[in-house]
Amino acid sequence: MSHHSNRLPPEDESGARKKYSQQPLSADQLGQLVSRSMEGEITEAETELLQHHLKTDESAQDFFVEYASVHAMLTCHFQPLDLLETTGSKIRLVHREKKRKSKKKYWNVLKSWQIALIAGATMASVLVLVIGWSLLFSKPVPPEIVQVPSKTDQTIQPANTDWKGKRQTLTTGTLELHFPTGAKALVTAPATFIVTGDNSVRLLTGKLVANVP
Repeated sequence: MSHHSNRLPPEDESGARKKYSQQPLSADQLGQLVSRSMEGEITEAETELLQHHLKTDESAQDFFVEYASVHAMLTCHFQPLDLLETTGSKIRLVHREKKRKSKKKYWNVLKSWQIALIAGATMASVLVLVIGWSLLFSKPVPPEIVQVPSKTDQTIQPANTDWKGKRQTLTTGTLELHFPTGAKALVTAPATFIVTGDNSVRLLTGKLVANVP
């Protein structure tokens, strides 16, 4: 937020106070002083000069309050909490009188700074909102789930039967086939299958889930 151009003339403190306290500050001069006060770069002479105009010019008071609000908001938005520090500004806030005067004198300067400084915060907030909205209302595609019976009605070891090469039909329940290699096959009725070897089975119809170690 610092602005280093158009700094007040480098005179001694008494000379600066005497020369500038008697005439109103331009909007740019006021903006320079307020900006340096927020950044902790203001001199003692400039501090007294700014205090004088804050006491005597309500428009300057309004500008100072508006600028301080924007500065505080952006500081909190863009910096982590553990990095925030007090600027050590020597400006004393003055009480605003009940009678208000026009703020148009400094409004254009403040408005341009507000637009430049808030633009980044606004764009970031909109981006977060769009991403959150799309995630909230996007419809996830449910995965296809195949249910396997938790209970097996029969357990058979085909190697101990004469099923090899013969067509077998399971009309109800489930059948778990255990092979010598440790492989298992769970057949769910209705199903038709053929045991083609000591460690193989061919499913003709129905469902079969194999577990091969």
